[in-house]
Amino acid sequence: MFNCYQKIFLHSLLVLTLLFQVSCSRRNIKEKPDVRTSFNRAMELFEDEDYLDAVDAFRAILLSFPGSTLLDSVQFYLAESHFMMREYILAASEYEKLTTTMPQSPLVEQAMYKLGFCYFELSPKYALDQDYTYQAIEKYQYFLEDYPHSDMKGEVEGKLFECRKKLARKAYKNGELYFRMGYYRSAIIYFDEVLESYYDTDYAPRAQFLKADSYLKLKEYEAARKEFETFLAKYEDNSRVALAQEKLRLVDSRLIELEGKGKKGNGNSSN
Repeated sequence: MFNCYQKIFLHSLLVLTLLFQVSCSRRNIKEKPDVRTSFNRAMELFEDEDYLDAVDAFRAILLSFPGSTLLDSVQFYLAESHFMMREYILAASEYEKLTTTMPQSPLVEQAMYKLGFCYFELSPKYALDQDYTYQAIEKYQYFLEDYPHSDMKGEVEGKLFECRKKLARKAYKNGELYFRMGYYRSAIIYFDEVLESYYDTDYAPRAQFLKADSYLKLKEYEAARKEFETFLAKYEDNSRVALAQEKLRLVDSRLIELEGKGKKGNGNSSN
């Protein structure tokens, strides 16, 4: 009899314990907010310039709602949050994710523009390594190919030219340094880089002049004459025109001297 009552007591105690646990767990469960509510809260943080917390909020949405139709906006503003904090490498990575994983999103155009902008901002002074400058050029060129009629086209073209001008300056300065050191053939290599790749920059006429002068220094007068004539034909309004004309006369006089010596030598040999 005692064992029977004991079993009933233990069974009742177990049931009460389970009911208590269920009751507690229900009180502790909070309803999961929907994606729109979470996104609105994250956007409030973004608009309040609380970008650090906005990053956490947008990341949480990506993890919690992987199939949502708002994911492109979430991904874009995650990138924007990093951009606003000048975390350009992180921002570039997040913009890239949007362009590659959600290529049909209407936000891709803006993301591609901002992707180029990130590398533009990372681009250092001309004397330093220009890897980020090359990446900015690449991203901007992709943008112009994909969105030739974009409202941002003019701004992108302007930034693209700034990048190319920086690379032109680097190449020209390298050539100028070798020229001053007397390494004229090395200088010509860099001047050719400017003339071939950055012909539309302010450094092209300078490179053309010093290329011609390098050949003059090397006493390669035919090549020097050709390059000075090219300079005068292409840059007739340049401030170095008078100096180029003077050097061209010098080249011609040297060629006449060499021609005279050649004739004299031929005459002596015939005797």
